[in-house]
Amino acid sequence: KNRVATMDGSFQVNQQPGQVSGTFNWEQEQWRAQVAFQSENLVYQPEEDIRFTLQPDIQGKLTPEVISLEGEVSVPRARIYLDALPEQAVSVSSDAEVVGMEQETEAGLSISSNLTVRLGEDVRFEGFGLETRLTGDLNLTQQASDFMRAKGIIRLEQGTYDAYGQSLDITDGDLIFIDELENPQLRLEAVSNKITDDVTVGIRVTGR
Repeated sequence: KNRVATMDGSFQVNQQPGQVSGTFNWEQEQWRAQVAFQSENLVYQPEEDIRFTLQPDIQGKLTPEVISLEGEVSVPRARIYLDALPEQAVSVSSDAEVVGMEQETEAGLSISSNLTVRLGEDVRFEGFGLETRLTGDLNLTQQASDFMRAKGIIRLEQGTYDAYGQSLDITDGDLIFIDELENPQLRLEAVSNKITDDVTVGIRVTGR
């Protein structure tokens, strides 16, 4: 007896459409499923001053014990205004050991992911004296519910940085992700657009 079902449908979030499709198979003792999810204009607002417009194209494989996700998420537009870091931005170190966490993870789902995030032409950040457009790609990976890892470069384009009582134009800048999502390397060069007596005021910042 055929114990396979297919799904092909649509949904709406804030009046914006999306598509979902997939197959569910319970012919074996352990059921499994494959699901695809797409949307052209999905709005995500985790904080009052943080708002993303997303275009996800994600495929997932599911079993009772494992969720595996891969695909691409384009971000054509975003506005990020920060006076302070959100609470979730302060994370537990990957070296930390939390009592009881191991048992909870073993009993729950194992989540793995391999997602590429592509920033479009209208992604802007403002906070901590910095106002800039962001561009670039990030590859986000997670293995067996481990911490999220990131690789890629986010460029700071057409931006300004307030320092020493002046607004400096960013001439070169980026965030370099080589492992931990919460701990990128910053590289920033900015100069004043006000030149007096052939003297240019600027800064060069590197570090984490």
